Amino acid sequence: MEFTLQASEEAEKSLLWCLLIDKELIAYTLNSLNDDHFYYSNNKFVFQAIRLLASDSKEIDIITVKENLQWL
Repeated sequence: MEFTLQASEEAEKSLLWCLLIDKELIAYTLNSLNDDHFYYSNNKFVFQAIRLLASDSKEIDIITVKENLQWL
């Protein structure tokens, strides 16, 4: 029996919002997920922006993520 995961844009967006709200969740999530876990490209870009900010030890909030998206 083969199992196929369904993509959920709402679930992806919810996870990204949680990362913006709960900073402690970021380290755990970045160790558990990568870009390939996101099906929707817009959500993938936001995750990449969060990951880049975290790797540079910069503040992660809606403004810094938006600014960082301009560089992706």
